[in-house]
Amino acid sequence: MRFIMRFFARLFGVFWAAVQTLGAIALVVFGIAFINELGISLPSEKRTYPEAPAAVALTPNLDRASSTTVPGLTDAERMERMLRATVMVVTGGRSLGSGVIVDNQGCYVVTNEHVIDTPGDIFVTYITRFRDDGSAVKRRVAAEIMGLPSADNDLALLKMASCEGTVWAPIGDSDALRHGNVVTAIGHPKGEDWTLTQGVVSQPRRTMEDVTNASGWELIQIDAAINSGNSGGPLFNLAGEVVGINSLKRTDGESLGFARPANLVDTYLTYLAHYGQMPKILLGVVVSTVPESEAQGVGIPASFIANGDFGLLVVDIAEGGTAEQIGLRAGDVLLAVNGDGVYDVHRFKRLLYRHTPHGPMDLTVLRDGTLVTITATAR
Repeated sequence: MRFIMRFFARLFGVFWAAVQTLGAIALVVFGIAFINELGISLPSEKRTYPEAPAAVALTPNLDRASSTTVPGLTDAERMERMLRATVMVVTGGRSLGSGVIVDNQGCYVVTNEHVIDTPGDIFVTYITRFRDDGSAVKRRVAAEIMGLPSADNDLALLKMASCEGTVWAPIGDSDALRHGNVVTAIGHPKGEDWTLTQGVVSQPRRTMEDVTNASGWELIQIDAAINSGNSGGPLFNLAGEVVGINSLKRTDGESLGFARPANLVDTYLTYLAHYGQMPKILLGVVVSTVPESEAQGVGIPASFIANGDFGLLVVDIAEGGTAEQIGLRAGDVLLAVNGDGVYDVHRFKRLLYRHTPHGPMDLTVLRDGTLVTITATAR
């Protein structure tokens, strides 16, 4: 609970007592002790990172013909491409995890931060092709960390020394996921290389307070089997797009796996391309959700209510913070970011992150019964 309070003190200030109570209940009910990252247990020593990483030059306009989403592939052909886009990551000779190639020109691989956070050399193994009997031809190369990994979002980007013969996997739209969508997880559970499991999306937006409060993005809950060593591996939809990065599982039950959503991955890569890192966005506001029963009474337009966007009430403003500088006031109701409606704190934070690298943001605010637009300048 202290971790959550410290985080929200930095991000939105101290939430009101009811939110604190609900957060505590959620932590107890969900069973923090049973939530494990999918990496192998490692020594406590952690890798150090540069304070001012360079921006990452991702390759624009990659050739779709060398991707996992080429139209007209048979199911077997697409599965082979998905396997070839998945890599094995070994760190310091001890940490075994997975990753996915998102750029086969720049040789970039997305993985989990906890896969590479132990010191030591990093090596990536990938499949160049399959023989006629189904066995794989593999290649092992050195890799280095690009930009600053995000511990809050458990994401990191690697650059392989070479990547001839690879295919790449486009990042899909995780917001489009719905209950029951078929997904495929690929990785190296317990060191069993290139293991493929299939299941469905059990819950496309699972809140896990100790994890999602730090990130702002909910997790994708899946029933496809994942275990230690699956960390950092891709979660594919039927089109061959990456819709998540497998990261966590609950050990007190069966088929309770969790993936970081693809839209978070896309946002992380956008920040790396601009700044070399994904910083915290600090507005300096204390907010609370507006109950649906009160939305009409406080003057929220019917169009927002009909869409389920009831807004966030600004309870307090930090003196000298960004919110005060751009003109937000206590009593304002935040309704939208660049036209996208707001219904809870996680949604609001996601929108701030997704819009920030692309220039100024227009915040739609209800103030004393009148809609007001406040422009916030990008970082």
